[in-house]
Amino acid sequence: MKKKMIGMLSLMLCLLLSVSLVACNKNKHEAKSEWKYNDTQHWHECATKGHDDKLDEAEHTWSAWTVTASATCTEKGEEERTCTVCDKKETREVEMAEHEYTYTYNSSTCTFVAPTEKTEGAMLLKCDNCDHKEQVFVYPVISDENYASTYSNVNNAGWVFSYTLKNAFYANHSISDEIRAMTQRSFKVDVEAYEDTSGCNLIELLEAETDDEMSFSYEFTAPGRYYIAMKDSSKTKAFSSITFTPATDEATTLSSMFVYNQSGAEMIDASNEANTFEWMAGYASNMITNSTATFLIVVDVETAGAGTFTIGLAK
Repeated sequence: MKKKMIGMLSLMLCLLLSVSLVACNKNKHEAKSEWKYNDTQHWHECATKGHDDKLDEAEHTWSAWTVTASATCTEKGEEERTCTVCDKKETREVEMAEHEYTYTYNSSTCTFVAPTEKTEGAMLLKCDNCDHKEQVFVYPVISDENYASTYSNVNNAGWVFSYTLKNAFYANHSISDEIRAMTQRSFKVDVEAYEDTSGCNLIELLEAETDDEMSFSYEFTAPGRYYIAMKDSSKTKAFSSITFTPATDEATTLSSMFVYNQSGAEMIDASNEANTFEWMAGYASNMITNSTATFLIVVDVETAGAGTFTIGLAK
């Protein structure tokens, strides 16, 4: 019996030794030289046939991001990084760059949209690197509060208004010096462009009706500012005054009236009445050599309606 047991133990020992020789000891796996990897890890495969063990498994060790394609203001860019162990590469998109502008007025890079008495204007600036145009400034509607204005009459052929934003507008809106330098530019508008009321009528005076005065009728269709260009072709006496009289049964009222001479200079009003303008000295239109005089009446209408302008002639 004792011999039998010894024999069985010997057999079991042989079987265990055989299994240990066939089995692969993990500490003695032979790894393939090529790295395998996924998005987060890398490893070596076991070289033993039929084994799927992952050897040397670890997280990627990434290099710093490097630019492979620079972003511009029209196209996105790209960056790349590499695992320093397995050479796995990873890329990411870089957002487009911001547009760049040089805030200096230049007719090739700046687009100016003139304001009117009803609509705002704008300054658009072209990007230094592409054709994109950005609105960088909004001009307020034309008003005496925001704009300094001058009037000019070009060769007695038509009136042109020149406007420039006042310094106070920039100060009140905390606008930077570079934007101010680029946008505080005078712009010209033909008087005929004002059609928000009844536009600008050119009234031509051909001859005096009497020795003392000449007149013409005018209708203001809505409250607002009106521009009436007066062309004197009569070679008459010097003008002394202009008076507006509402038509019968009309409640037409003016809040102010200004007159500019053919050179665009505002003339001094000796009258304190809204409906009357009186020259300090006679306006000698017939003294202008080789041309006919044109002057401009600027009227602020408070209540719309019709009436008559009477031009008093100097004695």
